[in-house]
Amino acid sequence: MKDTFGKDPIPTRGGGSIPIVALFEKELETKTVLMGFGLDSDAIHSPNEHYGVFQLFPRD
Repeated sequence: MKDTFGKDPIPTRGGGSIPIVALFEKELETKTVLMGFGLDSDAIHSPNEHYGVFQLFPRD
């Protein structure tokens, strides 16, 4: 993260499940790390959810 975006990540804990992760770990024989990208205003899984394209690219 730091090499790509120039800033250290801020670890946070969150709940939820993504059932396919267990299959990934079984088939790839490795542990999985999930990293979320978004802003507090993105309102994931709600009627007004959004993800701005600008979030995909590092800023200068």
